[in-house]
Amino acid sequence: MQTYDEGWYKRFRRIGSFQAYEYYVDSLKKLDRARRAFFVDRENPTLEYPKLEFLQVGRIMSHLTRLRNDIYKNECNEVVRLAYLPKIDEKLSELRLLEATKKNDMDSFLKETKILYGYPDRSIFNNSLHQLRELIHVLKNKRNDFGLMYDLINFSSAEKDQSTIPNYVFDIVANDTVDLMRNLYANEKRKDFYESQDMLELFSDALLQLGSNEWFVHVNKNSSSSAISANQEERIVTIPKKRSVSHDKLMGLIVHEIGTHVSRAVMGERSPLKLLGLGLNKYEKGEEGVATIREEIFSSNIKNYSRADSHMMIGLVLGYDGKRRDFSELFEIACLLLRIRNKQSNSPMGTMKIKKLAWNRCVRIFRGTDCKTKGICFTKDSIYERGNREVWQELVNNPYEIKRLNRGKYDPANKDHQQIITMLDNPNNLGIDII
Repeated sequence: MQTYDEGWYKRFRRIGSFQAYEYYVDSLKKLDRARRAFFVDRENPTLEYPKLEFLQVGRIMSHLTRLRNDIYKNECNEVVRLAYLPKIDEKLSELRLLEATKKNDMDSFLKETKILYGYPDRSIFNNSLHQLRELIHVLKNKRNDFGLMYDLINFSSAEKDQSTIPNYVFDIVANDTVDLMRNLYANEKRKDFYESQDMLELFSDALLQLGSNEWFVHVNKNSSSSAISANQEERIVTIPKKRSVSHDKLMGLIVHEIGTHVSRAVMGERSPLKLLGLGLNKYEKGEEGVATIREEIFSSNIKNYSRADSHMMIGLVLGYDGKRRDFSELFEIACLLLRIRNKQSNSPMGTMKIKKLAWNRCVRIFRGTDCKTKGICFTKDSIYERGNREVWQELVNNPYEIKRLNRGKYDPANKDHQQIITMLDNPNNLGIDII
């Protein structure tokens, strides 16, 4: 298949396939020491990012700026220009974000995280407050110890969200997801629980079914996180060693990680616009929307509140209820919230486990910051809930988009992205030479 961006893509992938958040990691031992110290003195931690120290931000910016100028001056194909120029601008913003972390410039950090990931949606935030308030009222009848949450959060803006997903749209998405899963999973030996080694084998099988020999699955023995992730720069899906899941959860993870993240990367690189393999600008919100919707199809009986809770907690840091917060203040709320969720699900969880989970959530939300400047955080985790809502709404308004979801890494709810996909479907309108 001929491609429109072969030359540009090789240059861009070499210098622009990074993700900013991949630099916001520290060693497991250092994080463990920081956590232990925080549990003792409750002073805001100082998070370190050794990988960031060696990043030559200025050099990469120079290369990306030169690439942008070359495309702007020399590329006549409209779809290539529409795809690459905003994408390079996004990468320059990521580099400014990383530079802000290195310089401890929190004002610049907040500016760039807003450009890249946006802020939580206020209506979703208000609905989360409403649901939390209602839940506290129910649980207080059983155990009257959640009143402290009212001292920490102003619930005055709480408001119920009345939106619903029509059954016929849900059925269309469910059928499409089941068809996708049939092509990825053919294991007839069902187990109650799957350990990391089981997941390694099943994820690897799914990659074979996808026809991808460039992606690999890896079990990380030193991960402090329980999250499974796909790294598009290294083309690796990472599974934490200590992770174990039920059968339904496994199905959701396969269709989330392999059926969405990896599949969209593979199909994008096989398309006439190879940049769809790495992603159009700000594609992540839409892709996480697609991935979480598909995961929910298979895990509908599993209640997972982490996506909505993370969105709400970021809103609380930013002061959506009238008070901006730092790391230690959010940690107190996160512990209470996890206790409430624990009581809601009737799944016993010890105090130390709750504290560790609350710590991990706060570390994610305050990645890249000094953890002590109130109202400053990394807003990326707000895109999961927003993306889920926006993609559902787009599929309600435009069910046709369902058939294009795996064309590559684009945001189905972004009209500019839809235009690019439509232009690729009508190459006669692209108008110029193929690179």
